[in-house]
Formats: sequence, structure tokens, C-alpha cells
Amino acid sequence: MWARQCNPYSIRWKPGDYQWYTSSPLTPIAGEVNETYNTPLLTTNTNYFVSLRDTFCESIPVLVTAIISTPPAKPNVTSSISLVGSALTICSTTVLTLTAPAGFSDYYWFDDMGYPFGYSQQITVTASSTYKVQVLDANGCTSEFSDDLTITVVSAPCNNTAPVINTSVLSTTLGQSVTTDLLSLISDADDNLVLSSLTIVQQPQSGAAASINGTNLLIDYNGLSFTGMDVITIRICDEFGECVTQTIEINVIGELEIYNAVSPNNDGKNDFFKIEYIEILEPENTVTIYNRWGSKVFEVKNYSEANAFRGLNQNGKELPSGTYFYKIIFISSGKTKHGFWC
Repeated sequence: MWARQCNPYSIRWKPGDYQWYTSSPLTPIAGEVNETYNTPLLTTNTNYFVSLRDTFCESIPVLVTAIISTPPAKPNVTSSISLVGSALTICSTTVLTLTAPAGFSDYYWFDDMGYPFGYSQQITVTASSTYKVQVLDANGCTSEFSDDLTITVVSAPCNNTAPVINTSVLSTTLGQSVTTDLLSLISDADDNLVLSSLTIVQQPQSGAAASINGTNLLIDYNGLSFTGMDVITIRICDEFGECVTQTIEINVIGELEIYNAVSPNNDGKNDFFKIEYIEILEPENTVTIYNRWGSKVFEVKNYSEANAFRGLNQNGKELPSGTYFYKIIFISSGKTKHGFWC
């Protein structure tokens, strides 16, 4: 070690005047005699010491702590227009902004040329390219790149119509599941649907588990005691980021409901013998109607609203008012139900 005295009050130290030490115990690090020391790969905060020395003397070692900072998480970029996966097509007259998370010291936006072109939290997209961002925190740590976002800019005019999801009422029974192909409900005049954007916005209010596989919607009521009308909300987008949501109703049927009144006068009230949900719960059945003297006046298999009893006998003749008895045989279980109305 040597020290050059530049004036009576100043000494300048040169490389070779330092000594770096590891701690616990204090051990000189061979060859590390410069003012900087490149540590090995560290996973935790680590203490080192450094001293100044010459041929005869050495200062008291000073503590230097290498602090390990966690790099920022991969930034999640948000868009002013709904992204369809990692791609979006916009018109040249559309203003599209991409925004990185707040709270970082520096931002580096890259396009598919691989060079940074933007240095703020938010950028406005004007050209077709693949965009990504990298952020730098206050400790000088750099994140990995965000996921690529591919933006295609189409020259104006751009005439695009949002997709349409038609409403529908699905049916299932207590504790069962229901499946439907959502594509049968969706239309798009521009034929630029992005099927991968088909998502569930709001799960069924009943707590049933719903999922989409491709374009098939599955709602599972297994283990639930829920009956009645349930709702689920879905969404789909097109290539221009035009999205639409729609609510679909699900009728979860519990038990057969047999109405005990028939007044076939075409007033829209009790015009036929109504057995609610029989087509779904017990489609294979036989329904027989008897008059008050026990004579059979009507019988039909696989009863439904289409072939329901409307106050006419087997020959289509109107029956008189009075008391009538019914017998319902459920083929699958062999069980029967009896009742009457008057």
C-alpha cells in the first residue's frame, strides 16, 4: 500500500490499499484489495467488512451489508379496450392505451423490433406490433418482461358490429347438471368472433359450479338442494375487442306439481290438466282420467302439454262439469299418483 499526499490535508488511496473480509469469523478474502468487491451469488442479506491499510497500519474494518432485494413481479399490462386473450385488432381511428402497474421508478416499453421506445407508465398504440414492458423498482431491480400483447391496427374506415348472445332458459332437475353449446346462442354479423374469449362473468347465484369447455357450458348442481330459477352471466368478444354479456336463466326443477283445477273455457286459466315438469322428470308415463262413476273418459301415454286433457273425452267430445279423478303411472319407477278435482 502506498498513499500519495497531494497537500498537507489530503491523501488519495489507490487500488491495493483496501482489504475485504468475510464475517463470522473475520477472514480476509484473498485478492480482494480494491475499492469494489463483486460478491458471489447471494440468496440472503450478507455482511462483509472492508478496511484501509498500508505496509505498517490498517484501519478498523467497516461493516458493509449486501442487501438482497426481490425483483418486481412480472408486470400485468391493462388495456383501455378489452383484450381478447393476448391479441387485439383496432381501427386506426381508435385510441388505445396500454398501462403498466404504478409505483415503479422506471418503465421500458418494447415493440417487436426489440428496442425500448417508451419510458412512462402508459403508452398510446398507433402501429401494429407486439408490445411488452419491463419495470425498474427503487432498489434498481428489474422485472422480467410482461406477457406479449399483439396489437393489429386496421386502416379506417372500420365497420364492426358487436356480437350478440341470445337469451335462453335452460332446464335441469334437483341435484343434476345441465350442458348446452353456447355457440347456438351466439351470432356475429362480421364473423370475427374470438371463441377463446368466451368466459363466465358471474357464476350461478345458487352456488352451483359452472365451467366452459370450448363453447360448451356445464352447470353442476350435484350436492345442492337449490330449486327454482338460477342465473349465470357470460361474455364473448370479437377481434376488435367488442364484447357483449348476457344473462342465461336455469330452471332447476324439484318435484312434479299437479294442478287440481280444470276449467276448459279458453280464458287462459286452467284450460287443461296441468302436470308441471312431467315431460322432464317422468317423460314415460300414463295418465288416465275417470268420471265420478269410475268410467274411464281419457287416457294418454307420455303426457305433456301437447296432448293434455282439456275437458274432452277420447273421442274429442266435451265432458260435462263435475268431479273427475286422475291416475298417473310413472313407468320408470312403477309408482302411481292419484287425485281428483271438481
